[in-house]
Amino acid sequence: VEVDYHTALGDDPGSAAMIEAWREEGIGVDCVERVADASPGLYLVRTDASGERSFQFWREHSPARRLCALPGWPRRVRAFATCD
Repeated sequence: VEVDYHTALGDDPGSAAMIEAWREEGIGVDCVERVADASPGLYLVRTDASGERSFQFWREHSPARRLCALPGWPRRVRAFATCD
């Protein structure tokens, strides 16, 4: 099965590492848009002794939040049309 990731990431080292890891797993990254001077959102999940999870996140400036407004959106829509 072919899998492609559609998202937007920054031009920071963390974004580059994410893309490289996806490539190594065989996930297509042609539709991952890179945004200058940006970085992905950050999520932390903590699990307490009883298994209850709590979440913290910093995603206000994540480029994925504005995915539909980025220049690559028309190409992404065309790619969606070919997906099964």
